[in-house]
Amino acid sequence: MYDRHLYPGGACRLHTLRKEIGDDIFWAAVKDYLHTYQESVVETDDFRRIVEKHCGKSLQKFFDQWIMTPAYPDVKVTFAFDKERNEGTFIVEQKQFDKKKDIPAFNFTTQLSWVIDGKEHRRPITLEDPRHSFNVAMTKDPEQVRFDPDWVVLHKLEFNPGDTKLKAQLTGAKDVHGRILAANALIKTAKRENLRFVADAYHKETFWGVRREMLAAFGTCHTEDSIDILVEIIGKESDHLVLDFVFESAKNFRDEKILNATAERFAKGGLPPKARAAAIKVLGAQREQAPLKTLIDAVMFKEPRYGFSSSTAMMSLGMSRMEEALDILIEQSVYGKNPTKSRRGAADGIGILLPNLPKNIHRKAEECLVDLLRDPDDWMRRAAAGALFSARVQWAEPALLSFRVTLPYQDQMDFDGRLASLRKGGESKLADLEKQVEDVNGRYRKLLERLENIEGRLTKS
Repeated sequence: MYDRHLYPGGACRLHTLRKEIGDDIFWAAVKDYLHTYQESVVETDDFRRIVEKHCGKSLQKFFDQWIMTPAYPDVKVTFAFDKERNEGTFIVEQKQFDKKKDIPAFNFTTQLSWVIDGKEHRRPITLEDPRHSFNVAMTKDPEQVRFDPDWVVLHKLEFNPGDTKLKAQLTGAKDVHGRILAANALIKTAKRENLRFVADAYHKETFWGVRREMLAAFGTCHTEDSIDILVEIIGKESDHLVLDFVFESAKNFRDEKILNATAERFAKGGLPPKARAAAIKVLGAQREQAPLKTLIDAVMFKEPRYGFSSSTAMMSLGMSRMEEALDILIEQSVYGKNPTKSRRGAADGIGILLPNLPKNIHRKAEECLVDLLRDPDDWMRRAAAGALFSARVQWAEPALLSFRVTLPYQDQMDFDGRLASLRKGGESKLADLEKQVEDVNGRYRKLLERLENIEGRLTKS
């Protein structure tokens, strides 16, 4: 219950309702609702009835679909242009539809849009079935094509109309969503030309929010070109609203170029607190190649206010997988040694480090975490419990059960789920799986690079 469905999910559904009935009606209804039920216990239907009073129509179907029904539209769109008939065809599928699981096709109204010679055209559409086809007369193949261009309906979208149209959308769309969608789709292709095009657009993009989304997409594209682009951005980016995302994306790669670029930028200093912490994560993510002295210095760094850096440095010491990190983390976990914000990183670091330690010192790390379940600070106790679960320390179950009774009821529900998982499994194979994923990603990058080089030679010939 206490996850993204409750707050972000609820906000997105309210946004869909606002677009359905209009801003004036929506905000008048909200004001009336807050005044009418001030300091009262309410239910969803109380809000529905107030909104119905203001818009003059029943919203039972809307609430049944968007509030009471599981899932939301997962839309896949394809587009094709017929030169002979001067006609464009949009095919819209709702992938979430599953009759066996009783997940319906949603009924909603939105728009299709297309741009020809710089002029935008639109057509309203209504969706109610799992699959629809819309034929639209067009004078020629459009430069851009969009589904729900104003993003009025909560949905997940898969739409790749082709590299040319996506590039035009990335540079020509006036809205934030349009540019983000285009950048994500181009980066997903992993083509060198497309990655470079997005990188060029990144440096010209004026809104930091779009640049953050571009960085996140680069961080999931496991190619050498994506790494080279991130290395370039690490050296150049100066916007404090974006810098932490630069390093958050780079931490997904174990790579010498990423390590050197981050270490150089970190050594220069001047990074804001969140960006400094994110850079430390990058260094720790380099595993055995991580600069141990730099991480230890960061642990000892007494940040006056935030505690991001030292806490992250402790966690990054665990990511380094180095045996000598254990004693440092145990020392830093002692109550009173550091502020709580920093100290929690020690428990996280021990939990990350533990599966990668030699068997003969596992117990030392495990006993430290069990002792921390009795720490005077509640957040430290929670961090220790999380680390024991992550490291799958089964013998700690009695201590974990004693800690459980101190938790609020809603937290006990989540705790019980993690405890059940702990009881099922044997020794964690997380470290082996991580190594396999890293090896696969490394091979994937090399294969893509070879493929790009071959395609380049074929094109020239």
